[in-house]
This record gives sequence, structure tokens and C-alpha cells, in this order.
Amino acid sequence: MPDRVSRLAINLEDKPKLRWPLDVQYFEAQGRRFAAFRDGQGVARDPLVLPVELLPIVSRLDGETMLAEILREGAPWGVTEALLAELVRDLDELSYLDTPGTRAAWELLKQQYRASPVREAAHAGRVYPADPKELEAAISRYLSKAGTAKSAAPHGSRVAALMCPHIDYHRGWQTYSAVHEALSRAEVPDIIIMLGTAHQAADGIFHLTRKRFVTPFGAVDAARDVIEQIAARFGETRLFAEEILHRTEHSLELQLPFLQHCYRKARMPLLVPVLVGSFHRFFLEGRSPIEDGEVRDFVGALAEALVELRRTGVKVLLYGGVDLAHIGRFFGDSGSVSRERLGEIEASDRVLLECVVAGDEQALFEHLAQDHDARRICGYPSLYTMLAAARRAQWRLAGRCLEYRQAFDAASDCLVTFAGAVWTNEQ
Repeated sequence: MPDRVSRLAINLEDKPKLRWPLDVQYFEAQGRRFAAFRDGQGVARDPLVLPVELLPIVSRLDGETMLAEILREGAPWGVTEALLAELVRDLDELSYLDTPGTRAAWELLKQQYRASPVREAAHAGRVYPADPKELEAAISRYLSKAGTAKSAAPHGSRVAALMCPHIDYHRGWQTYSAVHEALSRAEVPDIIIMLGTAHQAADGIFHLTRKRFVTPFGAVDAARDVIEQIAARFGETRLFAEEILHRTEHSLELQLPFLQHCYRKARMPLLVPVLVGSFHRFFLEGRSPIEDGEVRDFVGALAEALVELRRTGVKVLLYGGVDLAHIGRFFGDSGSVSRERLGEIEASDRVLLECVVAGDEQALFEHLAQDHDARRICGYPSLYTMLAAARRAQWRLAGRCLEYRQAFDAASDCLVTFAGAVWTNEQ
């Protein structure tokens, strides 16, 4: 067996590169602070946990900086060749470095996903039960326990749009239940156009898939004709180039079991599944998203599809699977969330919800632009896209907020806020 010194040997002229994008969250244990890296792409199966003191070293693994330079810069702070070698070895063994092997693994995953006719349930058995009977019992229990909004929509009314969280059921079940109580009292749509957060970074903003979504309750078929219409208007290549982002994304998957439960006695509507990436650069550039060509093109393509569907008598539901604020040391903030801070976040979220319920995407953007989205509203791009497309299609949305909640864990200093809302079309 090789000794520790030989196992830790490195070439100081190497320029290792950390794979990106990665999800990073923070926590404390035994008086120390750690960063937990997770690979949303699924190449690295296990999380990588590092003391935060190592993050300055990790940040220098950019593919351009030699290890010798990192060692020289870090030596005054106690960085040794052995420490650097062990860190690089661990990153390599766990597949967190950009290497020919990890690139090949990612390409294989993309090929396998493209070849599959379905998008398998990625979170069954982890976020919700994989057994259909257990899942049915869990959703029924949530609905029976929830304080539902009976007056949200008169029975049989045309609900045009909904907003529902994509937080895990354990924290968000009351809001999921309120939204789906309103939906259960409304007319059954033919098609649900669902817009959810793309939590993984990508070159493009909008990502569609033609695949059927599988859950423990069965498969949900795609509205392929509508998808083809949108693709023809927006562009096939840029809409499907990073379709694999759907493979592990939870923002749409977590909606489906509730929807299938809601429509278990009726035909499940067809699905148009859209993932929407980050709009953060528009804050930095000081311009509204609709001024960007890609956003304008997609909003236009979606609006034209809405107009055509309405002209042909097809009933459509716009559905945003979104969360709101992400605050606290868990997400990298420097200060802990106090009781006063919880109140401040709610007050700001309520202003945001006024913009959303009014169907005013520009007011939503302007509200968040005031502080460059310091609250990390992860559902903002999806909501903006949904409201902008409805406006361009000349929908007159009349909305109301059903639920607003804050899920706060003081131990990890993690705050996530979310809400449910419903709109009718007064056109």
C-alpha cells in the first residue's frame, strides 16, 4: 500500500479547475462553520463538505492558476503542500474537478437522458413517498389538515393562473393544500403550462422538454403540439440545448403529485414544462428583462401560443412553481436572522406579492431592482415570464394571495418564504 506522502503527491505546475455550477449551503457543527457543495448535474453523487477556511483555496481552482501559486499565496496563513494535495485529491475522487473523466460522465448522462422517452421521478422516496398508496395517504392527510381557502374561487370558475411553492412538502404542505383546494373547485383545464425555477446555471434562460413526467401515480403526458409551436417560434436549438436541466430539477416535479391527486377523477391535463433560469444580470445591467432579446422572444412565443389556444377553445392554466426569499447564514449571509428581520422580510415579501397579484411584472422587477434582489427571490424569473406572457396575450388577470408563510430553522439560520396565489382571467 502506498504511504500517505506518495498518495498526496501533486504536481505544483497543475492548474486544477473546480466544476461549476455547484450548489453551496452553509452550516455549523461543533463550533465550526462548514460549506456543503452538491452537484445538481448528478455527476458527483456525494456532497462535499469543507471547513469555510478552505474556501479561499477552492476559489483559486479556476483552471488558470498553478498550485504552486496557490501554495505561495497561502503559505503565510498555514497552507502547506500536504494540505493542498489532500484537498485536490478529495475533490478529484469525489468528481468535483473539471477533468476529462467528469466531462465524459456528464456527456453520458446527457445522452442517456436524451434517449429516454420519460423524465423519471428524481425525488420520489426522498422528498415524498415512492409508494403510490403512501403518497396518496400523505396528500390526503395534508389536504384534510390544512386550513383551506374556500372562498378562493367560486365553484366552476375559470382559474387562469396559479402560484404554488416548490419547497419540500414537510415545510410547505399547508400552502400546497390551499392552492390545490382552489384548483379543485375550478374548471378542469386541457393544458397546464408550468413554469418553474431552473436551479442549475446554464447558458440559456428557457428550457423545455417533450418528455412525459413520471411520478408514483403514473406518467403525465406532454402537450407536444403546443411545445412544437413554442419551439418553432422561439428556436429549437436554444430551447432544448440544455434540456437535461429537467432531469433532477424539483421545482416542477413536486407540483405533479398534488395535480394528479386533484385530477384523479378526471383526465389529467397535458403538460408544457418550462424551466426558467436566472434574471440576475438584468439588475446588474440596469434594464428590464423584456429588453433582452431572449426573454422578449420567449415571452412572445408563449403569448402567441396562449392566443392560439384560446382561439381554438382550449382551456389553459398558467402555473408557477416558485419559492420566494432565501435568507440567512445557511445561504451565505453574514448575520443571523432575528425576529425583527423576519418581520422586515415579510413586509418586503408582501410588497412583492402585491405586484404579483396585480399581474404587474414590471413593478415586480422594479421592486427587486431596488436592492438587486438581496432576498434571493428564486421564483422571480418564472413569475415575470408568466405575467409578461399573459399581458401580451391580452389576459386581464385578477388575483389574490391565498397563503404566505415563512419556514425558518434557527439552528441552521435558514429562512425560506413562499406563497400561494390564484388568478382568474377577466378578459
